[in-house]
Amino acid sequence: MDLRLELVSVPVADVDRAKAFYVDQVGFGVEQDVQVDENHRFVELMPPGSPCSIALTTGYIDSQPGCLKGVQLNVENVDEVHHSYAIVMLKSPRSRTTPGAVSASSPTPMATVGQSTVRCIRSRSDE
Repeated sequence: MDLRLELVSVPVADVDRAKAFYVDQVGFGVEQDVQVDENHRFVELMPPGSPCSIALTTGYIDSQPGCLKGVQLNVENVDEVHHSYAIVMLKSPRSRTTPGAVSASSPTPMATVGQSTVRCIRSRSDE
């Protein structure tokens, strides 16, 4: 029996801003963006190379923006990813402390949206 994680809801305060960050700066693809009615919106984004997508929603989940913790992205080459996002951050008009920016100064690659932090962790094979 297979159990696959296929969707993670990411509570955000501003769906459009979060969507722009994930799509324009991180490179996620848009699977769907549906405004169901005045109070319900569902945006599904797919990370490159991942079978699991994220959902940015309004009106569905009663969670505070920024409450998602402990998300880990596994990558083949963490230094390449860190460098890539450091360049994106340097080209962005947002500062390093602005939510949605990527930290180029951190020794651990990370991205923040609201108060949530996503870190790329080195695997044992990277050491």
